[in-house]
Amino acid sequence: MSKQRILSGYIKSRWYLYISAVLVIGAANVILARMPRTIGSFTDELQKGMLSFDEVVHYSLLIVAIALSYGLLGGTGQFLIMYSGRLFERITRNKLFVQFTRLSLNNYSRYGVGKLLSYLINDVTAVRESISMGINHITNSSILLISVIVSMILSPIPAYTILISIIPLLFIPWVVAWLGPVIRKRSVHVQEALGKMTETASEQFSGIRVTKKFAVEAIMIGRFDATVAQIRDNQLKLVRVSSLLQAVIPFLGALSMITAIALVGYLTADQTVSLGDFVSLVLYIGMMINPLQRIGDVINAMQRA
Repeated sequence: MSKQRILSGYIKSRWYLYISAVLVIGAANVILARMPRTIGSFTDELQKGMLSFDEVVHYSLLIVAIALSYGLLGGTGQFLIMYSGRLFERITRNKLFVQFTRLSLNNYSRYGVGKLLSYLINDVTAVRESISMGINHITNSSILLISVIVSMILSPIPAYTILISIIPLLFIPWVVAWLGPVIRKRSVHVQEALGKMTETASEQFSGIRVTKKFAVEAIMIGRFDATVAQIRDNQLKLVRVSSLLQAVIPFLGALSMITAIALVGYLTADQTVSLGDFVSLVLYIGMMINPLQRIGDVINAMQRA
């Protein structure tokens, strides 16, 4: 097998699928970013009592069009990415199996059948999840965040209220950069433990006749239980860090939402900011929280892969 990285080589060979998916998902999120401003404008018109029946129908159809466009385009892009991930899984497993058949007996003795099976099953699945869920979430989240930020800047919402409201969100990249290497290190330990468990099980099944002959089932069970316990311990260490990352991001998002409601709510009551701008900003902040949470999930998946 070539020393070229399997993942980068596959992405280069299927670049057209990923480019198409990114463009479609990008268009979906740009359209979705119009939703808060549309609802905000509707709120302003409603507060002024200037809405006619035709305008109500217009806003209703516009919101439906945004929702349908986002659903259709986003679903198409997600299908393309998931299809590419499954195709990668099939191609890579075939390549690995062919490579394993070319290995010498010394290599099988050195690595063990269980570890090779772990590469074929666990590791390929982990990488497939990273390029499927990872690319999907990163594309969705990054383009939606950019679209929301641009929409907020172009809106009549005062710039200082936007800046103050998103200050808690600015700490998220720092948290991700801090916990990312820790997640990667602990993920390596989990994968190594999984390989050891598979190797142990394979060796015991291969020598089951000897085990039965000398009635040493209890010893074999004890050895296997030790490998499973090691997996549990390593996974719990990983879960502690992953859970911390997944908890901190929503907390910062909620803090940003509280800041926006308190600040802009006061300015709205003081009639410095319109009710429509208040609704728009709260919806914008709400739309930013979910993408940031997804980015945290992607960091977890990419570090494991």
